[in-house]
Amino acid sequence: MRLWPRRSSSATPTERVRVAGGTPAGASGHPGPAERATQRLERVVSVVLRAGVTVSSLVITSGIAVTLASASSRSSASRAVGELRRGILFPSGLQAPHSVPAVISAVGHGGGPALVMLGLLLLILTPVMRVAVSVVSFALDRDRRYVLITLTVLGVLIGSFALGG
Repeated sequence: MRLWPRRSSSATPTERVRVAGGTPAGASGHPGPAERATQRLERVVSVVLRAGVTVSSLVITSGIAVTLASASSRSSASRAVGELRRGILFPSGLQAPHSVPAVISAVGHGGGPALVMLGLLLLILTPVMRVAVSVVSFALDRDRRYVLITLTVLGVLIGSFALGG
């Protein structure tokens, strides 16, 4: 008796269960409410993660472009790269903001390195947004246990960012 269809790469999990002789999630072959909620959460989390990575990549790329387009930033970046090649780990030429208020202020002035830092901050915040979306999803499902667990994780993440500097 075959457990998997011949072309397993194109078969869905539901088709694999049917071939194996079992019944998928519900008796009618349709996923039950818990499976639908899980699928919905996975789709939303997937969108949040993709959007976060895409937006942060675009912001970083635009920051690099602004840095290279600006003559003063370009010469500073060139000196910084030269210093890095000589083994100096903290080059003096290119100044990038190191705190969230400094990044926001520098982005307002159109600084390329500040845009790169903003993109990195957005990339760091992407998993935090994933946890926040999970809290909302669990709350909509009225799953108190997972709301509390996920809120604890979110609190730890936010606390570590706040205390970390």
